Amino acid sequence: MNELCGDDTILACDASFSCGWAGSFFDVYGARRTILPRGAGGLGYGLPAGIGAAAARPGNKVVVLTGDGGLNYCLGEMAVLHEQNMDVKVVVLNNSILGWIKWYEAAMWDGRFTEVDTETIDYAAVARGLNCKGISIRDPRTLREELKTALELEGPVVIDITTAETEACKFTDDPKAVAYIRESAEQKKRK
Repeated sequence: MNELCGDDTILACDASFSCGWAGSFFDVYGARRTILPRGAGGLGYGLPAGIGAAAARPGNKVVVLTGDGGLNYCLGEMAVLHEQNMDVKVVVLNNSILGWIKWYEAAMWDGRFTEVDTETIDYAAVARGLNCKGISIRDPRTLREELKTALELEGPVVIDITTAETEACKFTDDPKAVAYIRESAEQKKRK
């Protein structure tokens, strides 16, 4: 995303894996270019923060990086993007789990999980239902080109990227926790 966004992009992240990924891999080129909750905001923080950034700096490109769990808290706010004609791009890392919580439970509770697996939602379709553009990216081989195309579109765009629940930003090296996550993913595939 660094190469695709440019130096003047404002990045707003949700309090989820998305924030961890951004902290690990997104370069900051200037002051007031990133909005990261890092303990000061809960799930659902990213999109409202992006809307605020777009309202405060209408000339800047704004990208929201969120997970599916975080976006579920504020789905209706996508209507604001259309109503206010905000040029905000919402990138959804869609792994169909509450990532941090599931990994925490794997590390701390010996693989016992409570309500952390979610239904897969087509956020591109939801976006279109709220009069925004919606793009789905399912194939990692086409990720870069499709993301580039989506980020260049005018107006509000939701970019729904399927990610694996077994991929996480640095959370734990505990081999038992990693094994529990992989086994849980395999069980879901068998259903």
